Amino acid sequence: MTGSRNGRGVDIMAAVILHFSRLRLDLEPLLSRSFSIEIRPARFGDAVGIATVEVETWRDAYPGLLPNQALIGMNPVRAAAGWSRTIAQLRDPTQLHVALSDGIVLGFCFGGAVRRMQGSEHHHVAEIYSLYVDPNYQGCGIGTALMFQTASCLQDAGFSALVLTMLNGNRIAQRFYEHLGGESGEELTCVVFGTPTREVFYRWCDIALLLDRLETAMG
Repeated sequence: MTGSRNGRGVDIMAAVILHFSRLRLDLEPLLSRSFSIEIRPARFGDAVGIATVEVETWRDAYPGLLPNQALIGMNPVRAAAGWSRTIAQLRDPTQLHVALSDGIVLGFCFGGAVRRMQGSEHHHVAEIYSLYVDPNYQGCGIGTALMFQTASCLQDAGFSALVLTMLNGNRIAQRFYEHLGGESGEELTCVVFGTPTREVFYRWCDIALLLDRLETAMG
């Protein structure tokens, strides 16, 4: 197993000062301010914020890829109930991290043991189940910091490789993962909202190298 990243001088749990230079017009009054971003394990009270980010991200990323009516019909209240159950059932609270500013959830990252692989190898493989950032705050380094913190905790838990899947057609996310050295593999067929679609599989054979790339990207 590879060693822990704790003590390497990058304390993601501390505030990360970010300037948001590319926000939507509804956030224009905030452009002159710096934002302190806290990343920490999710708590029960974060469920509504997590659900809101998830729904807004899907509505922003998947028009044309998934039925628009299904995206409009996504229910944040129902999603929040699901996230409340997930948080309550976590074996390790560091599986799910949130990024907050002034107490508002701006993004989250959820990971754990790989779910689909078989064979003896899978015991060393972790998976990022979901990584979402509020569309208003994308491109500001929040997703990078979230993935770094979650992957660091997965490494500390004994995992040496990492995988994830994402819906094909989300070009921004694909470029993000490929920039971090993710190797795309086979496409998987899935059904979302009753619509057949494809998932893209990404893999990092050495989680330590991924963490190096994430740390470099954070500056």
